[in-house]
Amino acid sequence: QLIIGTLGSEWKIGSGITEDSITTNNVNAKPQTYHGGKLQQPVLGFDAILFIQRGGLKVRKLSFTNDKNGWSAVDVTNLADHITKGGISNLILMQEPNLVLLANRTDGQLLGMNLTGIVSNGSFMEIAGWHRHITDGVIETSCILKTENSEDQVWLGVKRTLTAGVKRYIEY
Repeated sequence: QLIIGTLGSEWKIGSGITEDSITTNNVNAKPQTYHGGKLQQPVLGFDAILFIQRGGLKVRKLSFTNDKNGWSAVDVTNLADHITKGGISNLILMQEPNLVLLANRTDGQLLGMNLTGIVSNGSFMEIAGWHRHITDGVIETSCILKTENSEDQVWLGVKRTLTAGVKRYIEY
């Protein structure tokens, strides 16, 4: 199966038969959710596909749900909708030493999200904790570099205004 994101919805595309390959004679496309994604690369993490919703203000966690027998896209910014003020431009995922989703905000701040599960009244629920990384500059881009010691490095492209003028730096 393939999961395809468009500006208007998220689709599951397969053969219609679990083990068969997709061919021109057996393609089966079904919409799963109708949120739509921003034209940015999603990330795989937290056993899901994380993507920026079309307006740039929400991050959604697209995952398979047994009760629906399909895919569901939960808004992981719903308890902290203020955190994405101005919009999100891209997502990256740090895996080691801890799983953290990082998002560049359009005003130059870096956001982070940790996700944990708890049991409440006999039901399992996930809680997303968001935080901001503020610096004396504008974070224009970010990426994750994997290292041999298994600890990921977050590298940033930062624009700083100094007395000598505007300078851009690569930092980690």
